[in-house]
Amino acid sequence: MGALTLEDVLAAVRWVAREQAAGAAGDAACAALLARSEAAADHRRRTGRAHPDYGDGSIAAAALSPKRGRGGGGGRPDLLAAGAVVCRMLAERRRSARGSCVDRRAIGE
Repeated sequence: MGALTLEDVLAAVRWVAREQAAGAAGDAACAALLARSEAAADHRRRTGRAHPDYGDGSIAAAALSPKRGRGGGGGRPDLLAAGAVVCRMLAERRRSARGSCVDRRAIGE
């Protein structure tokens, strides 16, 4: 995983809150977003270009992509719950030996 910015974290929190409001489990939503970000980063390393759907490999780019998910917004408590999911999963991702705690199958790879 590359440098993590506050914008990445906030975009991920909004993504997870939207997905949870639409009925998805928070962990699954976050895993899907992180998998999209990783796929985009891999694509950029291989081709030197941004991924056509998920952007430059940053979490924010994947969260803000046109293929961003189900929509719907969360209220303040939903954002706090989503923030807890995102922070926990990002910490797990940083600790993992490979740099990833996501299931690549979440995006069909």
